[in-house]
Amino acid sequence: MSLNKTRKKLNSLLESSTLSTGKKQKLVGKTFLKYCKTVKLSGCLALVRSGELCNKPVSQNHTIQLSRELRSIADPGNHVYHYQLRDIEEVGINVASCISVFCNEHDSKRFLELENNKFVATQSQCHQALYRSNCFELFCKYQVSEACKRLYPEDRPFLLEKFIKDNEETYHVLMEYHTAFEMGFYDFDVKLLWFRSQNPVIAFCGGAHIIKDPKVDPKPTDMLQFCNFISKEDQTLAVCLMYPKNSLSCDKFLEHMSKDNLGSNIVEALVYNLENVFVSPTWWKNLKHSDKELLKNHAAVIVERGILDKFSENKLVDWEFLHEKTICL
Repeated sequence: MSLNKTRKKLNSLLESSTLSTGKKQKLVGKTFLKYCKTVKLSGCLALVRSGELCNKPVSQNHTIQLSRELRSIADPGNHVYHYQLRDIEEVGINVASCISVFCNEHDSKRFLELENNKFVATQSQCHQALYRSNCFELFCKYQVSEACKRLYPEDRPFLLEKFIKDNEETYHVLMEYHTAFEMGFYDFDVKLLWFRSQNPVIAFCGGAHIIKDPKVDPKPTDMLQFCNFISKEDQTLAVCLMYPKNSLSCDKFLEHMSKDNLGSNIVEALVYNLENVFVSPTWWKNLKHSDKELLKNHAAVIVERGILDKFSENKLVDWEFLHEKTICL
C-alpha cells in the first residue's frame, strides 16, 4: 500500500466513531505494521571506521547454513504457527529464513563461524547468532520509526504515540548493543539450552540473559531455574523455549513450577505468562475448541491494550536453531 493510501486509511480508522477502541487499535496496528514492511535500509548495518554505518547496499541473505534444519522447515509437517493479531498464520521458510540488513561483504565476514561450521554452541557462534539477531531486531524497530516519520512528519496521532515512544526507546538500547558487538567489548554471558527433540510441542518468547550449560541434559528443575531468569521488562534479548515431545511432557514441566504464577495447565500458562506464542500444527489441531478460543482471545486482549507489536509478523524467529536448540532472538 502506498504512503498516501496508508495515511488515508489510518486517518479514516482514527476518525471513525463506529469502531470500539479495541477494534480501532487492532486495525490501526495492522495497517501501520503492513506499511512498515515497505521500509528498506539505505545501507548496510555494519559499523566501519569512524563509527559510521557502511553505505553499501544490503542484500538478502539466508540465515540457515550447513544443517538439515533448512530441509526440515521446508517440510510442511514441521512448520509452526504464531498469532497474527486475532488469528494464526503459518510461518515457513520463505518468510523466516532471510535477513536483509548487511551487504554481501559484511554478511560473509561477520558470520564465518555460522556459515562454515556446524552449529555446536561455541561462544563465538553464540556471539555471532546474537549479534545477527540483534541487528534484525534493530532493523524492525527502524522500520517502525521511519514509517511513522513518513506517514506523520508532524502531529503524530495519539493512538500511535506511546507505541512509537516505546519503540524508539528500545531502538536506542539495541543500537547500544549493536555498537558493543561491533567494537568487540560486549560482555557475552548467554548460553544456549538445547533439547534433543526435532518436534517442538509449544514454544514461547521472553527476555533472558543466563541459561544453563547446553551440554547438560535438561531436567524439570533446570527449566524452572531457566524460567526464573526470564525478565518481563527486558525485551532486548528473547529466548524461545521448546518443550521436547518425548523426553519431557508439558504437564510434567508444570508440576515443578509455581501454580500461583502459571495456572493449572499448559494453556493457562500460555495465557497468563507468555507474550508471543508458537505452537506446532499437530498440538494446535488436537487442542480443545475452548482452549483455542481462550488463546485467541488472549492475543486480541494484548493487542487491544495498545501493544501493537505483540503477535505481529515483525517478531523475529531465527529458524536456524528451531529443531534442536533454544532460539536466540
